[in-house]
Amino acid sequence: MNLTKGFFPYISLFLILPIVLKLFGFISLSYSVIFSFVLLLSGLGIVFLAFNSDRRLALFLGTQLFFAGIFISLTEKFLFNNVSNIYLPAFLLSVGFGFLFLFWNEVSAKTFLYAAVGLIFTTLILIFNQDSFGIINLYDSFIEITEEFWLFILLAGLAFTIYLLDKRKTKPADS
Repeated sequence: MNLTKGFFPYISLFLILPIVLKLFGFISLSYSVIFSFVLLLSGLGIVFLAFNSDRRLALFLGTQLFFAGIFISLTEKFLFNNVSNIYLPAFLLSVGFGFLFLFWNEVSAKTFLYAAVGLIFTTLILIFNQDSFGIINLYDSFIEITEEFWLFILLAGLAFTIYLLDKRKTKPADS
């Protein structure tokens, strides 16, 4: 697939170009924000390439990279009373969504769904039992992240839609 050959140079360019622009004073992004975007794009790209294939490990690792990018962005953007309190919930949520994507990739593997639901539910219990977090804070954080990453979310949705349309076109017609 030509996309896989061009994927890693594209991600490298996405990492190097902002750093060069930052060094010359054209942009004022922190290195952690640049790294966060690279992880988000890398994860999304790997998920995109591994989805609907037999590459479970690549699909799972792609989701972990994506969520690592989100976690770095969260810890950079928001003030947490104690950042170490969100490590375990972030890890459980990331692994839970990794299993959820594995289930979506292979719907017959119900074990992935059960693991995903269990981990995501456990994460929600851990988050809501912390004093500094609640439904209102979670909603406010979601809105702020959506406002910051709206272009990325739009492009990800567009890429996924194109992927689904392309998949539908290449599917052999039943006779």
